[in-house]
Amino acid sequence: MNEKEYLGISAFASLVNVSTQSIYERLNKKDNAIHKYIKADSKPAQIHISAIKELYGKTLTSTCTGTLQRESTSGKTEGMGELGLPLHAPSTETQKVQDEDNAYLKVIAVLENQIEQQKKDLETKDKQIAEISERLKDSQNLLSQQQQLALADKQNNILMLEDKTQKQRKWYEFWKGV
Repeated sequence: MNEKEYLGISAFASLVNVSTQSIYERLNKKDNAIHKYIKADSKPAQIHISAIKELYGKTLTSTCTGTLQRESTSGKTEGMGELGLPLHAPSTETQKVQDEDNAYLKVIAVLENQIEQQKKDLETKDKQIAEISERLKDSQNLLSQQQQLALADKQNNILMLEDKTQKQRKWYEFWKGV
């Protein structure tokens, strides 16, 4: 299978008009037919485009329905899909090629949207990492201050014990000398 014939989960779900959750539910079932269309060792998972027709009974051009209108050469308007794909079956080989090209353009647009969403997600995660790093620095400063206070407290206790010990020695020597 051609490397370019695989789609991400959200792009695939968009083309077959189902939610990404329903695709993931199918993937989580062990004996589901979708597993034979999954690209081996791909993270995140990618699904071969032949699953569109074989599992959902749709073709790339039939998934592109919409309400755009285009004027034909005779001046009449005819129903068109989202990317200018005719809603009726193509009549010539050239039209079939154009329809296929338009379907690929739609897939590319979906993938570009997916990339943009992933970029936004990465920016959000970068901000979260920066915030967590700042909190970590604050925590380290607080820990350092706490350790310094604990050390000062221990040193103070040692000085108090030494002072007490000296007073006891003086008292013992005083009574010993009497």
